[in-house]
Amino acid sequence: MRFLIFYLLLSFTYSGHSQTSENISFFKLKGDVSGKDTGIIVLLYNDMNNRGVSDTAIIKNGKFEFNGTVNKICDAYLWTDLKNKNFSDKSVIRFLLQAGIVSVSYQHGLSENATIKGSKSQYDWENWEKKKSTFIMSKADYKRRADSIYFLAKTDSTQLIILRELINKLDSVNILNRQADLAFVTQNTHSYLSGFLLSRYKRQMAVDSIEKFFDLLSQDVKNSNVGYTVWSYAYPLSNNLTFKKANPLNGVEFNEKLASIRTVYDLTSSDSSGDIIDFNRFRGNYLYIDFWASWCVPCIKEMPALKNTIEIYKGEPIKFISVSVDTDEKKWKKAILDNNMYWLQASELTGFQGLVPTFCKVIIGVPQYVLVDKNGVIVSSDAPRPGTPELTSLLNSVLR
Repeated sequence: MRFLIFYLLLSFTYSGHSQTSENISFFKLKGDVSGKDTGIIVLLYNDMNNRGVSDTAIIKNGKFEFNGTVNKICDAYLWTDLKNKNFSDKSVIRFLLQAGIVSVSYQHGLSENATIKGSKSQYDWENWEKKKSTFIMSKADYKRRADSIYFLAKTDSTQLIILRELINKLDSVNILNRQADLAFVTQNTHSYLSGFLLSRYKRQMAVDSIEKFFDLLSQDVKNSNVGYTVWSYAYPLSNNLTFKKANPLNGVEFNEKLASIRTVYDLTSSDSSGDIIDFNRFRGNYLYIDFWASWCVPCIKEMPALKNTIEIYKGEPIKFISVSVDTDEKKWKKAILDNNMYWLQASELTGFQGLVPTFCKVIIGVPQYVLVDKNGVIVSSDAPRPGTPELTSLLNSVLR
């Protein structure tokens, strides 16, 4: 196994000198579709400020174009079929978008065979995937065979044994693939592809392991969007103050403010009227924080249950506050009105990059619920959702 990974690395040619210039942040994505003259296509990417963007273009005579900014490189998705709701669908073109002129061409209905040109990182990724074709083909074969007997295995013990064997083999291939990718990161520290590969495994790694690999990356890769994606995930989870100081998430000033916060009572935010909310006002009470966003459908669906929970515990030594990770003030305020969110509302309007979500370890997804004790110490940064028996049990155990 180790020999195979070593061979892959030995046979991969990478030239750090062909990276996109550090000073370029603008991109132009030119598209060419065969078999479809008109329609709409959507591009999802992160801009030069590392913020998510959803842009729409019109296909005219089989061609379309996007213009924007990017922080050196980002993981991007072209949504060719707007009826599709699944990121893993074959109609979605996933690629590494870099600054400069990038082109994409594909045949309508066969977008999984798209050709991407102009992105050095995309070329490196495709080349690396070809080197790992043995892993990829084995993985696809085991998955196909497992899927084919999945329902039979529910009633046939023989098929169940075969299914378990296939799953074990699939797990082994996944481990090999991960080892190869992380070995690539170690050997190619100046490659943006290394930052991207590391970002793909961040949820499977311990924080100290993420720090170890992140520390290997060149400063240019760290400062890119793929580097930011890795560190913005690990930063709230890390307790390594020395490392956090050396790699500030949102700048030195932000890092210093975050380092000075000891409990939730040290935090401040703003309400929908622009007035300052000092979290010290909750001292002596438990605090249930609902992190949400106007664009988050699951968050909105939880609001009726949250209202009911607030009413049930009225008069108890527990307070409730909803903290939005929105960046658009108008959309935030509109969602508050539309959903009759009459309780205390707060937001720094900085997305996930604010002090409140960062300290509370709200990383990249909402809804997320945080329970704080009477001393301002976080009891759970992943508390149960409102209306669930788990939350009722948790609150009753700490309040009574």
